[in-house]
Amino acid sequence: MFFLYKLTPPRPTFLQDMSEEEARTMAEHVAYWRVHVDAGRVPVFSPVADPGGAWGFAVVRASSEDEVRALGEKYPAVTASLATYDVYALPGAVVPAAG
Repeated sequence: MFFLYKLTPPRPTFLQDMSEEEARTMAEHVAYWRVHVDAGRVPVFSPVADPGGAWGFAVVRASSEDEVRALGEKYPAVTASLATYDVYALPGAVVPAAG
């Protein structure tokens, strides 16, 4: 099953005005998700250039929402209280056929 992990930064202008400390945390963010991408659990993650304020997302392959939330609770931007997250099931996800 697939889930959308939505990361909400502390302010709409975060991508343009993050501090050096926030930038370090976001570098840890990339490293954290890269492990899950390389393991095949996350086919994509990215910031979203929403005109109303940037946010981030990951598509996560997991057996349950609890599994995705467990990833979120260990996520560096969340543990640093820099961002919050929500998880949404993608019950109709269409993905490439295994092959």
